[in-house]
Amino acid sequence: MTGRPMPGARAPPGPSATICAKTRLGGDLQKSGLDSVVGCTGIRRLGQSRVQPAAEQAIIHSCNLTRERQEMDQVIQRLRQFRDERNWQQFHNPKDLAMALNIEASELLEAFLWKAPEAADPEKVKEELADVLAYALLLSDAYNFDIEKIILEKIDKNEEKYPVHKAKGTAKKYTEL
Repeated sequence: MTGRPMPGARAPPGPSATICAKTRLGGDLQKSGLDSVVGCTGIRRLGQSRVQPAAEQAIIHSCNLTRERQEMDQVIQRLRQFRDERNWQQFHNPKDLAMALNIEASELLEAFLWKAPEAADPEKVKEELADVLAYALLLSDAYNFDIEKIILEKIDKNEEKYPVHKAKGTAKKYTEL
């Protein structure tokens, strides 16, 4: 794919630079002045090609999300493999996963019990947090939820309930703002 430099575009940092952009295809790349797509290992800008800084940032961000999603999928796959090798899926129904998550969250709280927050053992916190996250991921997998989507939807709801001009600097619940 060959593109023309966009007005006001800046030169790439060197004669050839690679940025990640698997998810940005077609017109968006062409409009941004990029020369070719090379899988998720990147977009190669060759010679005198130019790319708009905003377009470059959008492409980099887009691929970072793709890479993060792939990494999260690998974590979930590894959790499934661990579970299935032990024939534990029979115990991993949504109710029991939610209960296990709650128990592990209590163990995480125990790491902070009767001490200043900074006195908690970071290794214990890390271990218990990993258990909480593992059960949360398995629970979302049991419902076939898109983790990124449900979290972003929840952030959108919280932005409505907690507008910055009312909630900034306060720990009050949205019903008390």
